[in-house]
Amino acid sequence: MNKHFFQYCFGVFPEEFPETVIVTPFLSVDKFKDYCEGSGKFRGKMYSGIIASKNGQDFSVVHCGIGDRLMGDAVLLFELAPVKKVIFVGSCGGLNDGKVGDLLVCENAFDGEGFTKYHMPDLGIEDVFKGGKMVSSSGDYTAKLKNFFEKNISKTISVTAGDIFTIGSFLAESRENLLAIDGKGFSGLEMELSAVLQAARKAGITAAGVVFVSDLPLKKPIWETLTSEDKTAYNEAVRELIRLSVDFAVTQ
Repeated sequence: MNKHFFQYCFGVFPEEFPETVIVTPFLSVDKFKDYCEGSGKFRGKMYSGIIASKNGQDFSVVHCGIGDRLMGDAVLLFELAPVKKVIFVGSCGGLNDGKVGDLLVCENAFDGEGFTKYHMPDLGIEDVFKGGKMVSSSGDYTAKLKNFFEKNISKTISVTAGDIFTIGSFLAESRENLLAIDGKGFSGLEMELSAVLQAARKAGITAAGVVFVSDLPLKKPIWETLTSEDKTAYNEAVRELIRLSVDFAVTQ
């Protein structure tokens, strides 16, 4: 790795980054700007985002795109920058008792990454369980994040902590696979977090993750139209997730 490749990817040199970065696979960085006092945009060949400030503290938001590889590489590249803390902000399909609009602080993420293994005729979900490992978030930072959200979030939104399953393909979310993942006690599934946590560990960066429940794969799949009640809960969860992630980034 070198700073010229960093500049190619991000459009700015690594020394321009602050100590705390929010990474997101799909949320618009413009939504975060509503909670800042000032910001400047950057755009590289792979990543885009803002370097912003609030209450005199600088932070960054990076839009990385969906999938484990782009996210993991972004966090590894932060090793070249002054970045010390990363907060993953995304969504998940809720399992077990999750509801649309809930927030989930991620304590661990199971490495179920990789597209090919889900679509080979001689491999199944049990092989994925056997071949993967749980990747932990930074415990103290995650505990602070959970406590901060619980104290400051709207009373209409539930915040819990649990484990995430990172899956390697949207089309691997068959009912059979979902039931197996649900049966292991995972609170949700998404497509990036295990890579983010492992990359942060390798780069010596503190990392935590928080997601909102966008759908319920076993009950209300992502392609089904949300009820008006679920749509309200979804939108409120996104607003609170963004607001509180910014506030956490500049205070902790």
